[in-house]
Amino acid sequence: MKYERLRQMSIWSLTGLWFSCLVFSMTAMADEVSVEITGSDRHQIKIAVPAFVPQSETSEVVNAELSPVLRNDLRISGFFDTLEEEYGQVAGLHNADVKAGSVQFSQWDELGARLLVKGLYELNGTTLVIECRVYDTLGGDFILGKRYESDTSHAREIMHRFADEIILKMTGERGMSSAKLLFTSDRNGGMELYQIDFDGNNMFQLTHDESLIVTPAVSPDGTRVAYTSYIDNNPDLYVLSLETLKPERIAMFAGLNFSADWAPDNQTLAVTLSKDGNPELYLLDSFSQDIVRLTENSWNDLSPAWSPDGQEIVYTADNIGAPQLYIMEHSGQNVRRLTFSGSYNVSPAWSPTGEEIAFSSSMDGQFNIYTIQPNGDYLRQLTQDAGNNEEPAWSYDGRFLAFQSTRDGVSSIYVMNEDGSNQRRLTDGKGTDVFPAWIR
Repeated sequence: MKYERLRQMSIWSLTGLWFSCLVFSMTAMADEVSVEITGSDRHQIKIAVPAFVPQSETSEVVNAELSPVLRNDLRISGFFDTLEEEYGQVAGLHNADVKAGSVQFSQWDELGARLLVKGLYELNGTTLVIECRVYDTLGGDFILGKRYESDTSHAREIMHRFADEIILKMTGERGMSSAKLLFTSDRNGGMELYQIDFDGNNMFQLTHDESLIVTPAVSPDGTRVAYTSYIDNNPDLYVLSLETLKPERIAMFAGLNFSADWAPDNQTLAVTLSKDGNPELYLLDSFSQDIVRLTENSWNDLSPAWSPDGQEIVYTADNIGAPQLYIMEHSGQNVRRLTFSGSYNVSPAWSPTGEEIAFSSSMDGQFNIYTIQPNGDYLRQLTQDAGNNEEPAWSYDGRFLAFQSTRDGVSSIYVMNEDGSNQRRLTDGKGTDVFPAWIR
């Protein structure tokens, strides 16, 4: 089944597959508000991560999975400057340390490194033993050390874990190096569901519907993903076990069954159904499949997203002729309008801290990612002058946003810090990659 608007694949474009007669005004609103454009670099800790030293036989394959992976994890965290431009000097000082049999901390300090990682590894068949230590170069103080023993195939995973330990030690919050994301892509034909590591490696395909899959949402416990598939020629809602990869169809009403978002209770989904005509919002029990209607209007209500306390839902409605964001209680009562700037505001996502709501908007003629506080204050623009940027998704710690962007041509998945800094492409551009979602 062909689908339109691969340029963005937004929920509103998918709604157009079923409601093609809808046309939304793109005219600007009369009331203007100031928008803060963010993305300035945060203070970064300079850290040197030289090659790990083999204690037995050496392996180029293992070598490539140790220091380079750890260094990249720390760099993309946004907290560290890994001295990439000085890496020749890093290698030289490291070789001098190995030859001398001791660490010359004063020389590392002169290089500018505030922290120094030293690592050893030993191979015994397929068993890999890794020892990692972190030092303060000012006085040579030992800060952190870990020892790992595993199969060689888990070397990259071990480095992700150690990167997160370093970030925890230095910031008080565990890092996201071990995190994974989902997205949908047409890279192998149909629009299928894929998984990828936070550093852009280990991509693999989860579904084989040979159809169109959209709007994945991962359960709070990280074990299930809800998504919409057109495999039976209707946009039905499924839940897939991430352990067994077996799907279960939980909503198959005529019309739209999509745009699901999990409540904090790990059982209830806020969903969009059009079984009675136009798209409306419902609560759906993922186990019993019972539904409770939340909205009953003559316009389109879409894209529900829960507040982290489960008390409210933010969503998109076009009751004034163009989509804007609204917030209601989880019972469907006490609706209030959230956005007043821009004439096309869609795809809201509530941050895990509850302090901000991310969304995409065409305020400047192209789609960009913005955040706003739940009371309507402090509107921030996070992306600009870089294609169309849509479908923001918060990491479960609230420090990162994933989104889809056409800045390099075809739509790819990108990740940035929550303030808009450190934007980087996650997927490789070999397909149309859309609808990112984080796995806890």
